[in-house]
Amino acid sequence: MDDGLASGFTLQVAVDAVKKTGAASITVAVPTGHLESIHRIVELVDAVYCPNIRSGMRFAVADAYEYWSDVAEEELLVLLRSVRDNTKCSI
Repeated sequence: MDDGLASGFTLQVAVDAVKKTGAASITVAVPTGHLESIHRIVELVDAVYCPNIRSGMRFAVADAYEYWSDVAEEELLVLLRSVRDNTKCSI
């Protein structure tokens, strides 16, 4: 899960890792991304869903959001535990 696709290099590493596990297919979904990064990733996976594709010389994921704030690691862990407890899945 990510808040957006800027350069795409981190996602590319993740896709390579998933491929090494023998995944039958790989689908990527991101809320926003840079056009060049989307083009790079689409060549590596079966499907890409990105409703907000942006172009231009400068792109920061935060620019795509009206309200942006970083989430502290501790806060993320609380949120993930809450989801786990409410859905009875293991994280």
